[in-house]
Amino acid sequence: MAVLHVTNGSHAAQDLQTLGGETLTWDDVLHEGPVPAQPPAALRETRAQFLADAGLTDLATARARLATRDARLDAVDFSTKLILWFEDDLYDQLQLLQILDRLATGDTPTRRSRPLGPVQLVALPRGPRTFLRDRLARAASLRDADHAFAATAWDAFTASDPHAVEQVAMGAGTPNLPDVAPALQRLLEEHPSTTDGLGRTERQILEAVQAGPLHGPALFTATQAREERPFHGDATLLHRARRLEPQLLERTEDGRFALTGDGQRVLNEGADALDLLPPLDRWVGGVHHLGTPAVRYDPATRRLAP
Repeated sequence: MAVLHVTNGSHAAQDLQTLGGETLTWDDVLHEGPVPAQPPAALRETRAQFLADAGLTDLATARARLATRDARLDAVDFSTKLILWFEDDLYDQLQLLQILDRLATGDTPTRRSRPLGPVQLVALPRGPRTFLRDRLARAASLRDADHAFAATAWDAFTASDPHAVEQVAMGAGTPNLPDVAPALQRLLEEHPSTTDGLGRTERQILEAVQAGPLHGPALFTATQAREERPFHGDATLLHRARRLEPQLLERTEDGRFALTGDGQRVLNEGADALDLLPPLDRWVGGVHHLGTPAVRYDPATRRLAP
């Protein structure tokens, strides 16, 4: 039986090559930009356009990479053993949900009809990926209930109603997918807050430069130190930081990010960031904040504000 290893990106894929078999990388920052409920081909185009517009790659490369990736997963059938390697953070868990949703069977056009062979999940701990074979020996065999839950969670993530994600985040998931709910809880924190209009990532960026200006790499390190389960890459973090310029962040002569007076006022909860930044046009999964927030997140209750 052929073996296909699927993981989050090229760094992990290099390690997995020592195990033999084929390796497929998912390579998408699903916590950034639009992820609406669309058929696969339309969603590929939406994601490719976002990745190019954000400066994370060029449009042709994004289109080709996503199409090749999806086609390879769609070709998997009962003759292939599928092994999924993912960490517990938001970046990895959203990719895992998309993959399992694509593997789910059903009667809708977005669900597959081809029968699957074994599907296993290796939950990767943080740190160096050593002793991969030992981890592989402890892989969980996924069942129909896991695929069904993942499909439900993916539908919630891509829904235009933010409360759909909240409902999944408040649950426990399945024994084989215990990290989905905490990851979606972290996603909720990216909605504009009731206290200052910032998402958690934006707030952490401003907090990181309160003590003094920082170059991009130092800003990335400082913000990720504030995460229980770090998930940002440096490119996506800097993309978010640039969106706070020039109202809340500014650049020093040597290119460091520095807090503006208005940025400090927002951190002190003396101003709402949404009153200072350009008109709101931001996606969190399938939720589009346009002009005014579709919803706000209350940090005190860790729930969406009624």
